[in-house]
Amino acid sequence: QQAQLAFQQARAGGGAREAEDARAVREGPVRPALVERAHGRLPQLGEGVADGGGRFGCVHESVPEYGVPLILGVTGSIAAGKSLLGARLAEAHGAIHLDADREAHALYAPGTPGFDRVVAEFGADVVGADGAVDRRVLGGRVFGRPERMEALRAAMGDIPAHFRALLDRWRRELPDDAVAVLEAVNLLENDYMTRADAAWLVVAERETAIARLAESRGLSREEAEQRLASARDWRERAPLSDRVFHNDGARAAFLAAIDAAIAETLAAHRAGTLPPPRWRAAADAPDR
Repeated sequence: QQAQLAFQQARAGGGAREAEDARAVREGPVRPALVERAHGRLPQLGEGVADGGGRFGCVHESVPEYGVPLILGVTGSIAAGKSLLGARLAEAHGAIHLDADREAHALYAPGTPGFDRVVAEFGADVVGADGAVDRRVLGGRVFGRPERMEALRAAMGDIPAHFRALLDRWRRELPDDAVAVLEAVNLLENDYMTRADAAWLVVAERETAIARLAESRGLSREEAEQRLASARDWRERAPLSDRVFHNDGARAAFLAAIDAAIAETLAAHRAGTLPPPRWRAAADAPDR
């Protein structure tokens, strides 16, 4: 019941956070990681999906058999450590790692229809000296303002369809022994998990995240809190996640926890004993 409730809340509240600036901090203090449960490893893209990749009206459409390749979803709020986790899997374990936040920014790069729509919606003063949208200026206008965040999402285009198509492409084209990771803020709030084998959630305490944002981006406390206000409480998302990492401790401890988790996940995957994602079990519940 807890997982079903979390599923319903996630589906209801995810849209306004799709464009959250979720880049996590790769450097700086990250104190000891405690880990709950297990699954996952990685592969990479390199180019965006030009179209929406089709229609997916049902949770069960295009759901692959488990296992080949292994596709892992990684999520968490800003400055939790998602990108560090993805980088570790890519660098130490040969995984493909795609940051959905960076990919989404390409949807409003100069010269794209998304760029024109964002400028029309938010004004020419969101464009920086380099001719691109200044994300810090844009962020100041949307974070903590759900209606403006939704306007940004609409201007960018159909982001969920873009990433569903990307995941389908991974499933079709990656080699049998590949592992791929999609790092996405709204992993659990869209139907991305219909195409993934496990979800990992990275968590950091509020004060930890504020300190990281100040150190890595020079944000004031007010600016950091504004960004954090757009994030859903991790306790609402944990029931839909297959593993939860608490990343408030030493960097080395967090990396060791990632290494142990991927070793366990790969062993289960290769043995054919990796459980179905908890997200899918909640989605399949008859009263969802």
